[in-house]
Amino acid sequence: MTTTTDPLFAQQWHLSVIGNIAKVWDDYTGAGVTVAVYDDGLQFTHSDLQANYDSSKHFSFGGITYAPVPQTTDDAHGTACAGLIAAVADNGKGGAGVAYGATLTGLDYLNDLQFAYDWDSQTTSALYDAAMRWAAGFDIMSNSWGTLPDFSYQLNLNEAGNSSAVDAGHFAWVSAIGRGGLGTIVVKAAGNETMNANGDGANVSRHTITVAATEADGVAAYYSNHGSAILLSAPAASVTTDLAGSQGYAAGDYTTTFGGTSAATPVIAGVTALMLDANAGLGWRDVQSILAMSASHTGSALGSGPGATEVGRWLTMGGEQWNAGGSIYHMSYGFGMVDAYAAVRMAEVWSRLYGAAHTSANELHVSKAYGGSVVAIADTDGNNSTPEARISLGVTEDIEIDSVQVTLSIDHSYGQDLVIYLRSPTGEQIALFDREGGSASGFGATVFDGGVTWTFAGEAFRGMGSQGTWQILVHDRAAGDTGTVTEARLDFYGSANSANDVYHFTDDFRMLRNLQADRAVIGDANGGTDWLNFAAMAGNLFVNMAAGGAVKVNGTQLATIEAGVAEFERLQAGDGADTLFGNVLSNRIFGGRGNDRLAGGKGADLLVGESGGDRLTGGGGADIFEFRRGFGQDRITDWTDGSDTLRLDDALWGGGMTATEVVAGFGAVISGSVVLSFSAAMVLTLNGVSDLNALVDDITIV
Repeated sequence: MTTTTDPLFAQQWHLSVIGNIAKVWDDYTGAGVTVAVYDDGLQFTHSDLQANYDSSKHFSFGGITYAPVPQTTDDAHGTACAGLIAAVADNGKGGAGVAYGATLTGLDYLNDLQFAYDWDSQTTSALYDAAMRWAAGFDIMSNSWGTLPDFSYQLNLNEAGNSSAVDAGHFAWVSAIGRGGLGTIVVKAAGNETMNANGDGANVSRHTITVAATEADGVAAYYSNHGSAILLSAPAASVTTDLAGSQGYAAGDYTTTFGGTSAATPVIAGVTALMLDANAGLGWRDVQSILAMSASHTGSALGSGPGATEVGRWLTMGGEQWNAGGSIYHMSYGFGMVDAYAAVRMAEVWSRLYGAAHTSANELHVSKAYGGSVVAIADTDGNNSTPEARISLGVTEDIEIDSVQVTLSIDHSYGQDLVIYLRSPTGEQIALFDREGGSASGFGATVFDGGVTWTFAGEAFRGMGSQGTWQILVHDRAAGDTGTVTEARLDFYGSANSANDVYHFTDDFRMLRNLQADRAVIGDANGGTDWLNFAAMAGNLFVNMAAGGAVKVNGTQLATIEAGVAEFERLQAGDGADTLFGNVLSNRIFGGRGNDRLAGGKGADLLVGESGGDRLTGGGGADIFEFRRGFGQDRITDWTDGSDTLRLDDALWGGGMTATEVVAGFGAVISGSVVLSFSAAMVLTLNGVSDLNALVDDITIV
């Protein structure tokens, strides 16, 4: 596994928190991925950043080029963020960025351009709009900035022209236009005020990856903002680049005291760069889904109460396609700690699992508004389990949810009394607003006094279906005040719900299986063509796809396939030395890395060993075996002439050859079997055929 020789690498504790990044670096460094850093400047002449910096992409407007030169000796924030993303590795200086091969360009948003938006009149400008949309020229937009989430007028998405509404519009634009329509990935810090991130509309935007922060032990940082707008968390990394010399956070060129959600955000930006290096064809919605589904449990135990710095406890959401059950979500962590290894392994195979990228162009939207009379919010009845107001919304359309937005018009004389939940048709509920306000918050307790329309994010429902009756529950938890709900609307965004399902597994499966016994049986009840995706799991995998078959990791059985009839057609394995058996259906089995054994069963199967030295057995049926550049020394054990097909990647020889020429140029008969040797490392042996000419008609070149 790849590590670096940089002198501060051993102190970069955050790298050990985010999964097996050293293994990721064996293949990916973020090379070719561009990141725009919106901050307080960026010292691009820094010796640990300069080689990864592209000044040719500096923002220009009206004949002025806005080079992000730090304007004061204290403007070190952007330089620190940049180092966490892509500090140069193995140069004998400092540490290494998460994506140390990525390319950076900075924008001094906080000094040069933030105030091109007029906060007093809540009016944007051509300069501000151009600066925000400049991000569409990059793969990733990293934003370690934000505003106190105090539910103020300026931060309301429902007030056209307000700062958050304007920013959310720009985030939507770059998500639609960037990367040739795949979308620029927008990463944003949740903030450091120990408040509900929903109070800043820019965090609520479904186009942002809103990031919470943890300490080195994976526990929520005391200051990190929280709530249903959080997608995932990352460590508040501290060791990174600083302004050179005596300027910045400390004397010297590096700091060991950086932190906050400002530090967690560039960690996510770096992991995203690694993902795009692995699969440049991901849409912005794909990236969000992968980060959520690959995140790992962190902090307090599932089933326990909240830790001292946590808000709420881990919740199990609906669905059955994540670790043989529903995903888990926490107000302090979102879907959990970013896992670079799991995210990159999922990214590698994502297009195989889902086909076309998920982008703005193919995003579906379902909206359901409340059309009834005004709903009174009674004063508390003293029973916290009974809501003082309830609104039910029946949704007939069924999409697979990426995100939910909940818009409420509330008038209440003391908002700090209120807790507002969204409950799904299957009973899972998430707090959108939880007694926010009071003197400690900095904005008082009357956020809804006089009537306010506010939009909240519901990230936790990702992967669930929209169809059914949803409920908005308003609880009054203190005596003395009343109010009303005058309007309510749910907006669901996502993709068409299909019977063709993908069941994802991560290393959390072991823990979840022990806590929730119903995860021990993996089944699919709705038909379709279904995947078992183990790409993100470490260890040696054993999977028998037959009804009642076992699922083991490192020899320990974790689950069985549902008994009865075969339900799964496709299987993706991971990095281990895996043993994979098909069933009576026509299977597609991909071995991933490692020296694997693949056996197809009775159907007409596709077997692809991928990297490593693999043994492939088709079994009954007319099978297809695939061999590509980068594969290892594979053996087909039961080739059937005239029935089976061999797919060969023309990159094995550089293209321009027919099947006859390939067999003549690379084939030989050794010990009674045909052997195709494309290099010392890439060799395919076919047991069952000893005639080179007989093989020609069974080869397809791809």
